[in-house]
Formats: sequence, C-alpha cells, structure tokens
Amino acid sequence: KQALKGEIIEFIVDNLLYYGPISTIMKLAGNDLNDIIVNTKDYIDVIYAGQTIITPFKFRSEDELRRVINRMLNESNRKVDEANPIVSSKLSDGSRIEVQIPPIAANLDSEGKAGSYVTVRKFREIPLILESMIDSGLIDFKMAYFLIKAVKGKLNIVVSGGTSSGKTTFLNALTRFIDEGDQLLTIEDTKEMKPQLPCHAIRSFEARIANEEGVGEVSIETLLKTALRSSPRRIVVGECRGVEIVTMLNAMNTGHPGSMTTVHADDTKEAIVRLENMFLEARPTANMTFVRQQIVSAVDLVVQLIRFPDGKRRLVKIS
Repeated sequence: KQALKGEIIEFIVDNLLYYGPISTIMKLAGNDLNDIIVNTKDYIDVIYAGQTIITPFKFRSEDELRRVINRMLNESNRKVDEANPIVSSKLSDGSRIEVQIPPIAANLDSEGKAGSYVTVRKFREIPLILESMIDSGLIDFKMAYFLIKAVKGKLNIVVSGGTSSGKTTFLNALTRFIDEGDQLLTIEDTKEMKPQLPCHAIRSFEARIANEEGVGEVSIETLLKTALRSSPRRIVVGECRGVEIVTMLNAMNTGHPGSMTTVHADDTKEAIVRLENMFLEARPTANMTFVRQQIVSAVDLVVQLIRFPDGKRRLVKIS
C-alpha cells in the first residue's frame, strides 16, 4: 500500500509540476534512455539503448500535451504558437527538445484533432568512458589504443556518423586523453559534452538561437571566431554543419593541432565530400583544388560510427 501511495503521489507531482508521462518515463528508463518521441497525445515511443520501443503511456488530451510543452519551453523562455509552430529548446537538465504543433504537425489524434509532436533527446549525466565502449563492443581494443595515441599525438580528428550513432559520446570519451596542460575549448549548439579533464583546463561555449523578434542569435561560427582569440590549445566543435567549417579547418591548419569535430555522414569518404560541400556553401567561388588542399592539410583522421538496425553502435572504420 505504501509503495502504491508513493507512486500515486509521484504521478500527481509529475503532472502538476513537471512533464506528466515524459517525467515518469525519464525516471523509469534511467541512463540507457536516448530519446522520447511524442506523436500526438496518443503515442509516446522511446529509443532505449538504441532501439525504438512503444510505451503504454499517453496524454489525456491535446490541451494537456500543450500545457506540458509550454512548461518545457518556459524553462528557456521560449514559446510556441501558430505564428511560430516549430521550436528547438532545452530543459534545465540539459536535454534537447524539438517541438512541432499544428498546422505544421498534421497527424490527427483519436479525437480527430490535429496533434502536436515533441522529441526529447536525453542528456547523459555520466559520460561513457572508453573502457565501457570496449566492453559493449562499440570499439575494438586495438582501435582504442591507436586512437589514444592519435589524441596524445595531437592529430586532428573528424568523427563521422548518422543521427544517434554516438558521435558526441565518443568525442567525450576521447577528451580523457588530452593533456591537462592543454587549454581545451568546446563549442556546441546545445551543451552535451562533458570533457574528462580537470575543470581549470576547459572552457565551454554554447550557441544561442534568435528570440521571437529574430535577434540575439550567436552562431557556432561567431563562437569559433571568438574562441580563436582566447588562446586555446585545442578546439572541439560538437558538430560542423555549415559555414563554420571554413573557420574550423583554418584553426586546424594554424596552430590548433589535436582539434576535433563531428559531421553527419555514412562513410569516411562521404564525410570528406560533406566537408567539401559545406566549404563550398560558405565560399561558393572557392577553387575546388584549394578546398581539397585545405581539408587534406587540416584533417588527419576520419573515424566512422554506425548505428545498426538492432540498436548497437559500432566504430567500423578509421581512415
């Protein structure tokens, strides 16, 4: 009876103060939870240890779902409405959220009304260490030994992989082998990295999206430029996906050996093509031979991570 009473109290508190069934799922699932996907009030799926699982949880109504969405967005002073139906934000624990509401979200719920969508990318509080990755089969012992030497030897590394293949987690694990005398500067869209170094050696920057009036944006490229004037030894950019690649390659080429970043690609060759394309988007008039020379002289290693259909992640290639 006492246990049931405790569960009922928790359920009421979650609904009144927190995020309803989303909070309940976070508590139940623990550290292996990757994502929570709300598809209208009727369906809440989770990606747990890399695999998608349907849960029995649901919201009672679209109004209740919208209340929870507003509560989540309030934590970073953002709001969603018909004029602004897509919002990216983060929760106080560091988890990322992506919200889409009608009319953009077009699925009908069981009551025949258009329903909202929410995706929560869970923030991992305890960073994975390389030993755990070897135990879980993500990386083989010889690869790990080689990469430790590469980090200590200050090679510039690009980690390539698809969505949810573990790129940021992997970067985190590599930071442990950076010499603590090296000033490390991390730059991310949403702070997810927890470098495994003494605090005095790390400075972290987080980008900021524009407010409702469209002002106040601080882009990754802006942060990279200010970073270069802040005497870092090494720079880690959580993900390069646009014009910032030009500044990143310049940094790797001009006195910041041992820098690292991630890109979205399914193979190490494709990652190089992705870097070329991003560079050309930023500098459309650039000569292709010059672009390739920049990449070749800047990047030493490309590491490929893949998430397989069974949810397992693997490091499959070092080029």
